[in-house]
Amino acid sequence: MDALTLGASQRTVAVVDDEVFDRLFTGLVATNDEGRVVGEGGRTDMPFTGEAIDRLEPRLSASSLTLLRLAWRDRHHLLG
Repeated sequence: MDALTLGASQRTVAVVDDEVFDRLFTGLVATNDEGRVVGEGGRTDMPFTGEAIDRLEPRLSASSLTLLRLAWRDRHHLLG
């Protein structure tokens, strides 16, 4: 349960090979109901780095931020 919204949610991390990810998702969406997909300097990708997670902090819930920080901490185990 998310104490702020009283909603049940499940967050997870998925590891996908970059070539497979690009084949499946490149060009899939540029906009949705939440806005345009855009990164730093107009980039449409978001690198998985500690710095990128820090930049996202003001826009994420505490539970989503925690998930990303744990995934970053454990990236060597996740990526093999």
